[in-house]
Amino acid sequence: MNSFSFVRKVYFVVALLFCCVHANAKNWQVMLIPSAQTLPENTGTPLNKTPVEPLAPSYSIMRTELEAALLKDLNRVISPSRVFESCERSLCGADSKKALVQAVQTGVPELELLIVFALSEGTDHDSSFIMSAELIDPLSFQILHSLQIPILSSGQTKPSQAAIKSISADLGSLIARTLKQKNREQQFKLTLEGFTLDEIAPLSTYVLTRTQNVDMRLIRSQKKDGLLSNMFPIMQTQFSVATRMTPAQFNLLIMEYFSQQDIDVVSEYQRDTAIFSLARIGNPYLPSFVSSIVLFLVLILILAMLVKRQMYHYRLASFADRKSVDQWLETYNSVSSPWYFLQRKWGKQLGYWQRLQRESNDLSKQAKIFYEAGDVTTAKLFISKSLNLNNDDKQARKLLSKIEEHAQSKMDLNEKEQAARNKVAKAVNNYRANKPLKALRQAYQALAEIADEKQLKRQHKAVKRLIKKLNYECSQHQSSLFFTGMGNSETVLITRSPRLQIGRYANNTSELMVIGEDKSIFELNHKALSRLGKQCVVFYQHSDHEHSACENSGFFIQDEGSTNGTFLNSKALEDECARPLNNGDTILLGDSSELKAVKLTCHIQASHQNLHLRVDTLMQQTVDLADLVKIWPDYIKAMQSSVLMTQTPLLLCFDSNEQKFTWLSEDSLQSRTHLHALLLLSLGESASISPVLQEANSDANIEVNGELLLGKVPLILPCEIKWQERRVRLEHASYRKRV
Repeated sequence: MNSFSFVRKVYFVVALLFCCVHANAKNWQVMLIPSAQTLPENTGTPLNKTPVEPLAPSYSIMRTELEAALLKDLNRVISPSRVFESCERSLCGADSKKALVQAVQTGVPELELLIVFALSEGTDHDSSFIMSAELIDPLSFQILHSLQIPILSSGQTKPSQAAIKSISADLGSLIARTLKQKNREQQFKLTLEGFTLDEIAPLSTYVLTRTQNVDMRLIRSQKKDGLLSNMFPIMQTQFSVATRMTPAQFNLLIMEYFSQQDIDVVSEYQRDTAIFSLARIGNPYLPSFVSSIVLFLVLILILAMLVKRQMYHYRLASFADRKSVDQWLETYNSVSSPWYFLQRKWGKQLGYWQRLQRESNDLSKQAKIFYEAGDVTTAKLFISKSLNLNNDDKQARKLLSKIEEHAQSKMDLNEKEQAARNKVAKAVNNYRANKPLKALRQAYQALAEIADEKQLKRQHKAVKRLIKKLNYECSQHQSSLFFTGMGNSETVLITRSPRLQIGRYANNTSELMVIGEDKSIFELNHKALSRLGKQCVVFYQHSDHEHSACENSGFFIQDEGSTNGTFLNSKALEDECARPLNNGDTILLGDSSELKAVKLTCHIQASHQNLHLRVDTLMQQTVDLADLVKIWPDYIKAMQSSVLMTQTPLLLCFDSNEQKFTWLSEDSLQSRTHLHALLLLSLGESASISPVLQEANSDANIEVNGELLLGKVPLILPCEIKWQERRVRLEHASYRKRV
């Protein structure tokens, strides 16, 4: 019994001595990494770009012996396989020590020490090889210690496995003793941000109870400014730390504390300034996402209600200042809900505004009665009283608008009537001054002023009678005229006469050859032709004419006993026998040969009431000009002349394709989109011209002798017509005696 007690005492003393020996010892968490060569002190320098060959088997022996020596002193050796897939190459395949440390720190955050061992050739003549090891702190990237053991040379090219095993065991023991004696004190600052005072207060106590190698002193602690800093104080604290632990060991201790507190943190160590920075991930006092959305919506709703209440309050005050009773009552009914808290201020005025609305409606009804009775002055008085009580009275506003519109329309009507009177007075004055076109233009302007006014029907009829009278008194009898385009030497004889005599001018005639109502002449001074009245005649004949030898209506040609004959489509005409003309027919005068005769081409429009005769220019192109002048002295004038016989009014049109003017009947204008109808010409007893009132064709205004053509005006020759900078002339059609 006593022997057993003695054994227990001996065991207790041995255990106590062991604890005393290891009182200052620290069990380390280390990782062994092989290196094929010793790197410079600049740990960021990469290896050679050539591929690193696999490590020799001697490195496996070194790892085994080093690991056995470290485990013997109760250190924990972490396998590199937690970070790297394979560690059969130098630095486990990393490009540099810096890349190695970063990868290890990310993969094994609890690692305290990184041991990089190598076997390299020695530079001393006493040793062939050197076995070395570097102790690196993974957090601060600081080399804590560097150990080297030479392998004595024995004339061999490389050391034996027994020597490597022995030296590796010695190096491992040396590393273990170094770790036990590692007691160099380090100082750095610890900065904590995003934590509350209750979370930071136990930190120093926790650190001091877990180890005796740390001295922590509080430097500064203050609240961090924020939206809810008064309700939820978030601290920014800084400690001064003096410890014999490595930065990696101290980081593990701090992370262990916050892990027990169930707080997510992120740490950063700045090697240059020796500052530990720990920041909290997130804010414990911030609400969750759903609760944040709900709180935000509630705040928005409250803010909207406050803004809406203030807006309604401003509206009620504004409507009260303007006496807008209807809008005030409508707004008050919209804010009758107690949530707006407006009834207490404005509810007492509700009866007052309702009474004003009733009185205003009564006054509006009385004003309407007086207005319908024709008493506009009294109606306006009652409307004024109604609007003084209620500025929003719709009935009073509507009645007042009607009265103002009536007054404005009456004023406009008076202005239009006065303008028309002035135009009529000017028209009369111009008529007396023998300016019929100007007088008619002003009369048409007066008619346009009052055309749409029903109240001025009497004045409208009077102006129309004036226009009719001016047209009648200024009208002239015009059965034929010459049409000449400015800048174009071609002349067209337009005639309404039913008969057209064609021939050479009679030199022995002493009378003036004037184109009249019954006949017109087309002079062709060719020596092969007979005189006028002896060559041929073209006439228009109706089929119902009693004394006509022709059965059909239309244009006919008849020879009048010419010396050299008249030929229709190369067939000679007999005397006193009329032949009908068709579109496209050719007439030869004076000879059956086109080279010796005067050739006329016939163009008959679809209405069969318009005939256009034009001199063919073939002779000018084929006959010698010297010979042509001898037999036809005025051939140039004849080539540039043509005759248009018409029995209907004609339209002056502009051909946009050929860029020239042409004359057509009204029924021939259909489906010709390239023609723009400008004005209508009527020949006869009361010759007149009038603009074409078609909006699609009225591209610009038409002027006659400098006066704007607004309606039908008498044809007074000569006259000049202007349209879009283009000008044409209409002149008297007459032939005077030659000298």
